[in-house]
Amino acid sequence: MASAYRRAPDFHLLTAKYNAAKDKHIADPARTMALNNVIMVSMFFSSLFVLTFAFILIHLYYNVKLKATQ
Repeated sequence: MASAYRRAPDFHLLTAKYNAAKDKHIADPARTMALNNVIMVSMFFSSLFVLTFAFILIHLYYNVKLKATQ
């Protein structure tokens, strides 16, 4: 005799399937390394830009301050 309710899905099997698919699609070492390199280079250039901007602002500030005292 058939059961009146549907059996709940086996979440352990679903998790195993999900992890296998994730490993197959995402955990490509070359792609991960390339992505890390892109992130590092972009962080380097953004920090360089921020430091340069801060350097310019500080020099402008002290230049104005110096001119005000003369």
